[in-house]
Amino acid sequence: MTLQVKPLQDRRAILAHHVAAAVASGARVESQSDTMAVLVLGNPVNHVLHFLVGVFTLGIWWIVWIVLSLAGGERRQAVRVDDYGFVLVETHRDATMSKVALGIVGAFTLFIFLIILL
Repeated sequence: MTLQVKPLQDRRAILAHHVAAAVASGARVESQSDTMAVLVLGNPVNHVLHFLVGVFTLGIWWIVWIVLSLAGGERRQAVRVDDYGFVLVETHRDATMSKVALGIVGAFTLFIFLIILL
């Protein structure tokens, strides 16, 4: 049994169906071509707000901020339909571990600085 190459119109329909299902579950379409789309799931972490709440709570909220930065945020999915009509999905996170580590070090440094001032 050999696989047959699907026409472009069929691949467009398959992609449209997959994108419609993702949008119905809360995703946003960032970009789309004939056989590929980039979907964004989740919302970005509001770092300015979490920083200010951390200042007002003397740094206690920064623990929550670190957890939200690691677990939350936006995720991007690259959805592609290959020549045979199979849907391929690749998921990517925006925040790299180096950015998260830099944020943790910065928050810890600021926390120590505030303790010294108070």
